[in-house]
Amino acid sequence: IADFAALVGDKAHLDALYLLTVADIRATNPKVWNTWKAELIEDLYTKACAALLGNRLRTDKQSLFAEKELSIRSALFQAGLSDEQIRGFLNDLDLTYFMRHAVDDIVWHATILSDKPVDSEPIIELKEVSPGLLKIFLSQKDKPAVLARVFQTFEHEGLSVLEARIHTTRSGRILDTFLVQDKRNRPNLVDFKMGLSKRLRENLAKNEELRPTKTARLSRRSRSFPVKTVIDIEPDDAGKGALLQMTCTDRIGLLYTVARTLASYGVSLVSAKITTLDERVEDVFFIEGDTLKNPETVLFIETELLRVIEEDT
Repeated sequence: IADFAALVGDKAHLDALYLLTVADIRATNPKVWNTWKAELIEDLYTKACAALLGNRLRTDKQSLFAEKELSIRSALFQAGLSDEQIRGFLNDLDLTYFMRHAVDDIVWHATILSDKPVDSEPIIELKEVSPGLLKIFLSQKDKPAVLARVFQTFEHEGLSVLEARIHTTRSGRILDTFLVQDKRNRPNLVDFKMGLSKRLRENLAKNEELRPTKTARLSRRSRSFPVKTVIDIEPDDAGKGALLQMTCTDRIGLLYTVARTLASYGVSLVSAKITTLDERVEDVFFIEGDTLKNPETVLFIETELLRVIEEDT
């Protein structure tokens, strides 16, 4: 944020850039504009504005969390959670979770999970945040290939993942939140939400082998302006896993293809930052697995990911 603010220079230029960006996106393709993108741009504008106006910009994560924790505790208390429930929820999570989620989403998760044991059946909640956009929350005991089965269900239902926030608690419970777009333009998502929740549960209960996805048809725009596929896996500085960075053209089933390929090498997705802007995907995954300790295997995984993604293009 500080670098961006320094590049912009002053609030007048920031205001102009904000207006131009919004106008450009909405004028180029009105269908691309949605609440999610509006919030992303507004968040960047607000933080940059604070930096330009001389407010202290706290970059230390611990300091940032100390400020945010007060808002979280207050919101959880107002939502009806007891002190014991609040302590139990907060103590099971690390700093990364709190920094990556908005207070509203944290409260949403906490109220859903209150008094739910870690080994309970999959907990799935869905809400429509704007026409054609669904936010989906999934929590259950962590196990192999969970994300692959979730993404497989999304592909089958014609849902494109715009954002995924993946997290595993200290007690081994996954807290995954997805923002998905309905590519089939269903007129009413009320009945669809109930059916989707049922199909997710059914797929998560399966133990059968994950099968390759069918080749997805790219949009006319994607075929005309393809994005070069780039795959890069680098060891994590802490030595606990690796970072997988991926840039390519978006299509239905892309994340299932990636998750399935990684699972075939015994690699699991620990966390992810999914960014889908129009037809372009820029994703970063933190992955773990014993096979990542072998440089040759890492090269094989990179090559295989490149092959299966390009094969779908």
